[in-house]
Amino acid sequence: MAPLLGRFFAEAGVQEKAIQYLLQAGDDARQVYAYQEAAEAYEHALLFLRESEATDLTGRTLLKLGLAYHSLLDFEKSRLAYDEGFALHRLEADSLAKEQEPSTHILRYGINAKPYTLDPGQAIETILCLVSKQLFSGLVKLTPEGEILPEVARRWQVLEGGKLYLFHLREDAFWSDGKPVTARDFVESWRRNLSPERELSPASLLFDIKGARAYYEGQTSDPEEIGVSASDDFTLVVELEAPVGYFLQILDLPQLMPVPAHKIEELGDEWDKPEYIVANGPLRLKENQPSRSMEFELNSGYHGRETGNVAGASLIVTDPEETRILYDRDQLDAVPIMQLGYTPDDVAKLARRWPDEIVSAPADNTMYYWFDVRQKPFDDRRVRRAFALAVDRKILVAKTSAFIYSVATGGLVPPGIPGHVTDLALPYDPEAARASLAAAGFPGGAGFPEQIIVSTDDGMPGYLVSELQRQWWQNLGLEIKFEAEEIGHFSQRHQQDPPGIWLLGWVADYPDPDNYLRVSTWRQTGHWTHPEYDRLIEEARRLTDQSQRMERYHQAEKILAEEAPIVPLVYPSNFLMVKPWVKNLPLSYVGPDMARAVVIDPRPPTEFLLP
Repeated sequence: MAPLLGRFFAEAGVQEKAIQYLLQAGDDARQVYAYQEAAEAYEHALLFLRESEATDLTGRTLLKLGLAYHSLLDFEKSRLAYDEGFALHRLEADSLAKEQEPSTHILRYGINAKPYTLDPGQAIETILCLVSKQLFSGLVKLTPEGEILPEVARRWQVLEGGKLYLFHLREDAFWSDGKPVTARDFVESWRRNLSPERELSPASLLFDIKGARAYYEGQTSDPEEIGVSASDDFTLVVELEAPVGYFLQILDLPQLMPVPAHKIEELGDEWDKPEYIVANGPLRLKENQPSRSMEFELNSGYHGRETGNVAGASLIVTDPEETRILYDRDQLDAVPIMQLGYTPDDVAKLARRWPDEIVSAPADNTMYYWFDVRQKPFDDRRVRRAFALAVDRKILVAKTSAFIYSVATGGLVPPGIPGHVTDLALPYDPEAARASLAAAGFPGGAGFPEQIIVSTDDGMPGYLVSELQRQWWQNLGLEIKFEAEEIGHFSQRHQQDPPGIWLLGWVADYPDPDNYLRVSTWRQTGHWTHPEYDRLIEEARRLTDQSQRMERYHQAEKILAEEAPIVPLVYPSNFLMVKPWVKNLPLSYVGPDMARAVVIDPRPPTEFLLP
């Protein structure tokens, strides 16, 4: 409807409505990977925008257009749009004044565990990603609407047919100790993350860079052969193996944010301790109370836009019962709803108690279990399929909460991400499950070796685990033990005593099937390989034709379903409880951006005291 309305108002000469619907048409097309249609809509909108005085909107539309052409690998048109957009974006940013009176309040946000490190390169779980987003600022900013905006990079050039990127950095970006953020900080960060010694590292995110995979896999030991370098303090040079359309989108990930090279030189591996950490993001760490809270204040050296009024933020660790009490007493401003309770009764009580304070956030998330296929008997697909066929996902959701979870009858890529495949999962079929287990040599579970399923200790999957255990016992005669592991010990557990089965989930780093099917850490811990699967996902990441890309991913998902190295269980929803005095809380896949745009109206004068 938006494209039709856009054209209608354009032909009628109703400029404001034409711009509104043409931009909506472009955004809608971009969300489903229809980049050519998106580019045409943005180009049409710009015919009107260039005649208006909406400098900021014109600049941001040009940046959207640049991203659409970049995704199509049309780098010349992308360059033209970006060059014009960068100029307008910088002009608007330089003239932007802080719009709100400073607040004396901080944003108080409930969490269920503290991060085990402050190194953004180790951000493999949600809490650390959330903290990293507050402390660190990358080359670009990916907005919840999918826009790519300049951050530490004030502009960039894409050369040599998409294989060479030059990022020109701002000279007014500083670490919180006053040192400038330089290209060397990015080089240090990316090289560290490619270190072969780093288990469960984000290395695969960087494999598009020339020489990155070879360095990580030990084929070369010279970091100078990795295609990332600093030609001067404020120019970062990145060489890719081949053009890819999603490269700009991954640059906002915590794992690709800079680290302070000067602090690493001074302190080595101690640089990320709370007492030493320096930041280049909107917030800096003010106080760290072990196992209880993290207090943040505004980073005066942060270079970005600030239109909010918060004085800082506080992350408070609480259990579900305590969280409900503190939220009810107006001593928490926002909290993920899953931290308040899981059962249907819990959720019903929340909805009755605070019906107007439930806010939805992006939720591209899949919870699953996967096997370490190096370990017998999980090297046998018949065993893996038996486990999958023995699980009734509908009962799984009914015994937790249909408000929070939906049944994962599709593939690993969740709804909301282009490429999601419906009705793909192996069906619930206990008889076929028992037959498959018997064919593998374990009739009725006889002779099956003792197995453990390991998950995190933050309580999220506990209800799922107990129901999984019940169904595997009932349908296969197998007693699978459960162990909860601290997320910070996952890497150590992987190296020293890996279980046969892992249970976790994956929240989208960037909205592309590549993130689930190639990059996510289940492949590192599960050690599963399949020549046809590998060929399909490698082909898909290079294709510019989106229908062909999606077809490759669909084929790859079918292989996953049949081979069952990983089994999707549920697609979690993402809801928050947010107090009515909190305005403009930007929500992303990993949590809120707690400083840049948040406005806190006067609220009840409750003093926040840690119980």
